[in-house]
Amino acid sequence: MELLLVPFCGIKEDTEYDVEFAIETVSVTPPSVEYEHDSSLSSGEEKVKQSGANGTTVNAYKVVKLDGSIISKTLLSQDTYNALEKIILKN
Repeated sequence: MELLLVPFCGIKEDTEYDVEFAIETVSVTPPSVEYEHDSSLSSGEEKVKQSGANGTTVNAYKVVKLDGSIISKTLLSQDTYNALEKIILKN
């Protein structure tokens, strides 16, 4: 997990709140598989041209805490990253 620190400037309040940003994985999509013909390979041989990668959907939240207890959790965005297709060469 990576941590991003962002300084905030303002007036000191009697009650101090901690503000954090949290990322939550909502779903993971496995890559699809595509086969391409390659006549340079031996009969029945397969070779990975592109490994592929999972796609994900994530939610980003702003979390406000007071004395270690969460008092609010606000959804900032929901982002989807497409899976990268796995490509296999075969003859």
